[in-house]
Amino acid sequence: MEDLSAHRDAIPDTVVPHLVEVGTFDGALYFMPYRPNVQIAYYHEEKFAAYGLRPPQTWDELLAVARKFRAAEGIGRVSVQGTLDQSTTSQVIEFIWAAGGDPLVLNDPGCMQAFTLLQQLAPNLAPETRRANWNTTNTFLATEAIYLARNWPFGVQLLVKEAGKTAIKAYHGWRGPVREAHVLGGEVIGIPKGAPRHELGLEFMRYLMSKPVQETLVSHLGWPSFRGDAYGTVDTWQAPYFAAVQEALLHALPRPRVAYWAQLDRALTGAFRDIVYDGKPLQATLERYHRQIQQARQLQR
Repeated sequence: MEDLSAHRDAIPDTVVPHLVEVGTFDGALYFMPYRPNVQIAYYHEEKFAAYGLRPPQTWDELLAVARKFRAAEGIGRVSVQGTLDQSTTSQVIEFIWAAGGDPLVLNDPGCMQAFTLLQQLAPNLAPETRRANWNTTNTFLATEAIYLARNWPFGVQLLVKEAGKTAIKAYHGWRGPVREAHVLGGEVIGIPKGAPRHELGLEFMRYLMSKPVQETLVSHLGWPSFRGDAYGTVDTWQAPYFAAVQEALLHALPRPRVAYWAQLDRALTGAFRDIVYDGKPLQATLERYHRQIQQARQLQR
């Protein structure tokens, strides 16, 4: 990719800082910010009110809410994304970060805390958890199979505007023992090295980063913006949801950039399967997957 460091001043001052970081390698800028993404927590306001509950702000409250719904309705109504693919990986990383753990290590105290919580949540999770991912979570919320789940903001348009599920509200989410944590997703834009129309590519980048374009992406597609000043044109009903997005972005970090990502992905989902679904011993399981990650790291050196 072309080194775009000389054009860094094209990035607006209102940018989410982490989006510049993910496009920078060894101090050089190779990608411009375009669209951030971050998961927020969706909840069914009427169901919470019926049981005198409020959206959980901490892990303790999350566990208490999950237990309350399970006890009251005889079935779990809280879900995490448990399809054992990258949807699961992202949410596991968020739990690990929230406890101060390192997903590249997996057997540190923070990772132990994260999987301890997931193990406690397991019997209180909705059965839909095994089928819940970035896509199906919206369906489960819309059909009231689940009452609380994290998912990406595109669900706002689908659930509220298109499906008319106005009882589905959203907020930034809960914090762990150390911090609130979200995986930073989204897209960046770059120019392949040797591209014949380099200047046109730069012009197109500036266009995509401009305030009018970013405002259109927000209001019409429900996409979060990397610009903090691009939310002035959203409809009144959208404003609370985007306030949740903006708050979540303050606690968002990019996923680990490692050459052995595929092996890390398998280790994190494997640990989730073994501990949450199969009830295997927590410490021994994390030690086993820790060794797998370390072996993968060594092979990449």
